[in-house]
Amino acid sequence: MADILTLEKNKDMKIVAPWTKDQIRSLNAWQRREDFHPFTCGKCDIVVPLFATTQGWECQSLLCDYTQDWAHGFMAAPFEDDILKDNDS
Repeated sequence: MADILTLEKNKDMKIVAPWTKDQIRSLNAWQRREDFHPFTCGKCDIVVPLFATTQGWECQSLLCDYTQDWAHGFMAAPFEDDILKDNDS
């Protein structure tokens, strides 16, 4: 199980697409967190969060073709509910 020390150690590590289904699940879970600024489109005039796919991040706007092929390594760690949920304690 990933812990805060593992996340800190891997904060500068980047991963590049293509991504696995498990990585996509974890990346998109991080994008939905309220305490973590999501990756956003670098092309749209409004803030549009990116969505992870096997080929990398994609803008969710139907009128935009922006993509990004990298993410922070810690974001792709196996999904752990206790790591990704808000910590109220």
